[in-house]
Order: sequence, then C-alpha cells, then structure tokens
Amino acid sequence: MSSYSNKFKGTFYGIISAFSFAASGTIAKKILQANFSVSNLLLWRYGIATIVVALVVYLKRDKLNFDKKALLKAFYSAAFFYSISTFCYFKSFEYIDTGLASAICFSHSLFVTLYVWIFDKQKLKPSYFIAFTSIVIGLIFLFQINEESRFNIQGILIALCSGLLYSFYIIANRNKASHLDPLLSSLMLFCGNVVIFLILSLREGAISYPTDLALWIKIIAMGSICTILPIYFLLKALRYINASDVTILSILRPVFVILLGMIFLNETLNNYKMIGITLILAGGLFSQLDKFKK
Repeated sequence: MSSYSNKFKGTFYGIISAFSFAASGTIAKKILQANFSVSNLLLWRYGIATIVVALVVYLKRDKLNFDKKALLKAFYSAAFFYSISTFCYFKSFEYIDTGLASAICFSHSLFVTLYVWIFDKQKLKPSYFIAFTSIVIGLIFLFQINEESRFNIQGILIALCSGLLYSFYIIANRNKASHLDPLLSSLMLFCGNVVIFLILSLREGAISYPTDLALWIKIIAMGSICTILPIYFLLKALRYINASDVTILSILRPVFVILLGMIFLNETLNNYKMIGITLILAGGLFSQLDKFKK
C-alpha cells in the first residue's frame, strides 16, 4: 500500500510539473502578442523566478553548501547554453505553433546520444539507432508540410537549435548535478538567464513593462507557475519515483503544450504534423528510457 501511495504521489507531482511547464507556451504566446520581444519576456520570466528563489535560498542559507566553483560553472552553462536554447524555443513561436516547437525540442536526447557516440567513443545500442531513425523520419514529415501559411521551415530550424543547445547544457552539467544543491542550481540557472536577457533587451533599445493588470498576471504566471513550479514538483516527484518513471512522464510536456495550444491558441494538427510529432516524441522517449535498462 505504501509503495502504491508513493507511486501515485510521484506520478501526480510529475504530471503537475509537466503541465505547469507546458503552460509557458500558451502564456508566452499571449505575452508576445502584446508586443513584448522574446528577450523582454524571458527577462521578466527569470527575473521574477530569481527573486523568489533567492529569497528561499536566503532563508535556508544555514543549511546549504555554497560551493563557489560549482556555482560559477552552473551560472556559465546556464548563460551560454540554456539561455540561448530558451530564446530559440520561444523565438520559434513566431513561425510555428507552440505544440510543434515543443515536440521538435524534445529531440534533444538525439543530440546527447550523438555526442556520446562521437566524442565519448561509447558504443551505441541498436535501440538508439531505432530512436534516431524515428526522430529523423518525424522531422521529414514536418518538412513536407508546405501548404499552411503558419508553417515555416525557419521555425523548425530555430526549434531544432533549441534542442541542440539544450543538449549542450545537459552535457555540460551531466557530471556536476550531484555536487550542487538543486535550489542553488536553480538559482544559478535563473541568474544566468537574467544576465543574458538583460543584455539582449538593452541591445534591442529598451525594456518593456506590462501595461495592464492582465499582462502583469501573465508575466507573474510565467515567472512562477511556468518556471518555479515545474522544478519544484519535479524534485518532489523524484522523492517518490525513479528517474525512468520521470522520463516517461516527460513526454507529457509537449503533449500538454499541443493540447493547450489547440484550446487557447486555435492551433491545429493535420495528418503530417500528427505523424511527425508522434515519431519525434517516440524516438526521444525511447532513447531516454534505454539509458535506464540494465
């Protein structure tokens, strides 16, 4: 009974994490439609998250181990890789639907696998080639869509860049995750993004401010519900279920993005998109799950 209860709790927290992350696509698109640039949107998003998490870190400062070297590495990897990956993800919304962008970004596991094969000289299992083939065929289906005005190959390429850069972030941090408290790691992630998007916003000429209450609510939701909550509930989920179970639940992120886009943004799926997205998600999930097989 206790094992079943833990499984249920972990699954519940994992679903909340996936859904709150997925909501960022819908909310971000609404904010971008209010003439916010991507840089300004992300500056506000991570600025709010930084303030909240910094306050929590201050309150728990006596219980945390501040490894300055690890903190700096986490900051730099966030600034160089994660921030640009995030920028590309939201920038792709200007060309393609949020659900399509999210599914394409899910191919990051493919790039991690290729890195391990090429640079770490690790022998790949046959299942990885199946996953690779699935993702490539899925992308081919997406590139064959050319009859819709909202579809743009540039958007797909930008979303692919997001997945590629996110894989760099994972690779840069794969041996450091256990050396830094998750709370401090999150703070460095947010701080790195704030610095980059502040620079980009200033280069654009100005920092935009919300002009009405509705926009303020969306901005705050981006910084809290769509940024802090996904990480919080992911960490909660890992207390009750293992990493392979969390990996399975990760496929719900793009699924939720697709559903929310269809409900609130009037996004549509045709047969080519459906097949392409399904193949990409299946390939990405399969390549991740295989890492947990003995």
